[in-house]
Amino acid sequence: MRSVYYLFFCIGVVYTIITFVLGGIFDSFDISGEGSFEGVLSSLKPSVIISFCTIFGGIGLMTLNKLPWYLGLSISLLSAFLTAYIINKFIIVPLYKSQNTSAGEKAEFIGREALVISPILEKSYGTISYSYKGNTYTSPAKSIEGERIDQGLTVIIIKIEDNLCYVMQK
Repeated sequence: MRSVYYLFFCIGVVYTIITFVLGGIFDSFDISGEGSFEGVLSSLKPSVIISFCTIFGGIGLMTLNKLPWYLGLSISLLSAFLTAYIINKFIIVPLYKSQNTSAGEKAEFIGREALVISPILEKSYGTISYSYKGNTYTSPAKSIEGERIDQGLTVIIIKIEDNLCYVMQK
């Protein structure tokens, strides 16, 4: 049982350290990615899984020599499930909801000026940056006329479909 607890605890700690280091590296180079889990798997986010692993392994190791194995296992599982539930319910879900509501309604962005931060290629995509209520957002963009728009130019957001901004050079 000791090796199972060590395995879970080490997986949790190593994953946390790796994501901390890689997160710093990605932030310094402005690399980002998005993804979400929908439906039944919505509570199976990496942070919830890793918190479960870390707590299960840690509590299991602490109770290993102090309690009978079945009681230690029960306490470890209960603690891990409870912690994962609390993290999901009170941290992950509220942050996800605030992320989805803070950007505002799409209609409010129509007619807004934006700065091209990566060139919008002819009949292809690029990236724009715009401000809304004191926050700066980036979004994929495409020229509404299919023309190339170079980096650093100002554009106007004409319409938004499927989180893609169609823009026109100002």
